[in-house]
Amino acid sequence: MTGTELMTDTEALLSSSGGTTTSGMPRQGFDSVPEAIRRALESRIADMNLQPGHRLGLKSALQQEFGVAGPTIDQALQLLVNDGLISIRRGPGGGVFVARSRPVLRQGSKQLWARDIESLVENIELRETLTGLLGVSAARAKSRDPEKLRQLVELADAVSSREEHSFENQRLIWRGHHLLAELADNASLRFIYMNLLESAEALIIQIEFPNAGPGADRERLRRDAHAGLFRAVAAGDIHAAWTFGETVRIVSPHGRDKHLVSVDGTGPARLVSAESPATAVW
Repeated sequence: MTGTELMTDTEALLSSSGGTTTSGMPRQGFDSVPEAIRRALESRIADMNLQPGHRLGLKSALQQEFGVAGPTIDQALQLLVNDGLISIRRGPGGGVFVARSRPVLRQGSKQLWARDIESLVENIELRETLTGLLGVSAARAKSRDPEKLRQLVELADAVSSREEHSFENQRLIWRGHHLLAELADNASLRFIYMNLLESAEALIIQIEFPNAGPGADRERLRRDAHAGLFRAVAAGDIHAAWTFGETVRIVSPHGRDKHLVSVDGTGPARLVSAESPATAVW
């Protein structure tokens, strides 16, 4: 895509009624000009499949491209920094760089993104509810990468063979869910699930699981259900994928049954359940 095409896309995004930029370019029904620029840069990153580390350019060049004042481009870039989509580096070789290859999902202009205690609990609750549907979508997809299916079987074997419940085992389960989302034929579900999963992974830095008592028994059921889900999807068994996905949801502690306790008042936080004094730290 050429610079001219990028400018054309930008003007198309900003064109319509509802206000103008300092250069006179109207903006399209967004809350503000910075919000319109934010969406334009989000679209550019997604449409061009720009990967983390890609240099978008200097702030001054972006300011000139969009025809706005310095404070306006600063606000737009700060919105993207808050999203975790870009980073800004100062000094020689600096500029605006891609930090994530996909934009976050929003409700209106709000992020569907775990970034505090309450939203992390909501994230967990929602993802667990979607597990069965994700399994069905991945199992029924018509065009599936054989390598991803092979990896799912390997992950199922690794997850089910571990007797001790550990954070490393949970990482394997997360990897399996990444593969399920990549295989899913429901694009909206894939987009939502990947954003929820990646945001939770970014916050959770440790998990301590119960290895005795009812909590350990339930964790064993959850582990085996995940292994069954991965194998069912690899085999293309839609009914079994739904059954194991629902089993994962049923045996997992519901998000609001957990209690997040902040270590220092702001974060990181510790996820506490009745079965274990400390099930996660983020």
